Amino acid sequence: MNRNRKYLAIVLAVSLVTLPVHATYADEDEYEEYEHEEHEYEEYEDDDEYDDNRYEQEESKQSVIEESWYSWSRASVVNLANEPLPLTKQQEVKLQQQNETEISIEAIPYQGQLLVPLTETVQYLGDEVHEYKKSKVVEVVDEDTHLIFKEGSRAVYENMAKTPMPTAALNFNGEMYVPVNVIGGALGWDVSWSNARIFMKKGGSINGES
Repeated sequence: MNRNRKYLAIVLAVSLVTLPVHATYADEDEYEEYEHEEHEYEEYEDDDEYDDNRYEQEESKQSVIEESWYSWSRASVVNLANEPLPLTKQQEVKLQQQNETEISIEAIPYQGQLLVPLTETVQYLGDEVHEYKKSKVVEVVDEDTHLIFKEGSRAVYENMAKTPMPTAALNFNGEMYVPVNVIGGALGWDVSWSNARIFMKKGGSINGES
């Protein structure tokens, strides 16, 4: 099945369970209709394992791009920028978008990146989230962007294009966590650290400060 057919199948399946903004869980009947795509996700996972190995092999062949925790390069080979993370341990922090009330989330510093709960963060930003627990897949949809994350994979499908993330998507307490710079970069938000909180602003320049 080519990517266009796969994308169409995903969209059709998701259309059965769509609720505005809130995370959606496919029920058993709806998931049965979606289950014929399960092997595609397994194939996706195998491809991602290959890609993860390929990314590592390419380190000796490519110039390494510096990647900051607040800016997503989309490069397959990255090095950490010479700057500290705002957190040194897992803890509750405030997340605030411009002109909106802040919320509290659990943030995790990991491999030079700041991981945040995908569903909770995307909901707060006002976009749709669809969780497929059996496949360990989370889908994010906004007006211009379609993202598919797979637990344990370093790749994300961004508008059907497989794109590398700086770290793999992780499961923490039953929730998928991904780098905040991936969420911001994919959905058009600048990410910074301001007044002891993660601050997200639509568009503009990204400099890690506010």
